[in-house]
Amino acid sequence: MPNSLILEKILFDFMKKHKVKTLLKVSRKNAKKDIQADLTKALQEVTSKFGKSSKKLEKTIKRSAEKLAKELAKALNLQPEGLEEAKEAPAVAKTQKALAEKAGSKSAKAKAPKEAPVES
Repeated sequence: MPNSLILEKILFDFMKKHKVKTLLKVSRKNAKKDIQADLTKALQEVTSKFGKSSKKLEKTIKRSAEKLAKELAKALNLQPEGLEEAKEAPAVAKTQKALAEKAGSKSAKAKAPKEAPVES
């Protein structure tokens, strides 16, 4: 039976890593789309100031924006979108628990009356 527990742990770790990789991929993809849209819009605005743009120029802008967005998305140090929320909840719980313990120890010290020295 211990082998099955080990296999379950290995499988769980693998699935956890797989989920993180998947979330990271989604984050990069979303960043790439956002960067590409912003670049395309900005470049089209600049070219429109200088005159009427052609289909060939728009196609070149779109391709260039796509390539640059891909490079920038790879270079970014992204955190998976769904994982931040999952990590935040235990951290908040630990912080609240620690604060409660500190408050409890302070209140326990305050509640305990100091004994006056006995005079004889």
